Amino acid sequence: MKLRCERDILVEALSTAGRAVSSRGGALPVLSGVRLEVQGDKLLLAGSDLDLTIQVETKISQGEDGVCVVPARLAADIVRALEPGAVTIEADDDETRILSGRSQFAVRMLPAD
Repeated sequence: MKLRCERDILVEALSTAGRAVSSRGGALPVLSGVRLEVQGDKLLLAGSDLDLTIQVETKISQGEDGVCVVPARLAADIVRALEPGAVTIEADDDETRILSGRSQFAVRMLPAD
């Protein structure tokens, strides 16, 4: 999975979906994450605590279809701290990279199942 989006749009989408995320991972660590799914030029984000689910859809400038789950608070904090401009998120088997300008962060993914 790969996507490219403006920082401000991504911060708003991550923050909105992250509102539903459980702050206590407990038995299901995936509940502390936000699911990112790229479909063509759309990014679908979803956060849930099993009682409440918030989904956000936004347009992206570039994307390669795929799905990943990243820790919600960590991803939002990283993207918020980046300078304004384009942000690229790339996911492989177990790691997600968040890139912007000269900044690069690697975040361990949560299981998407």
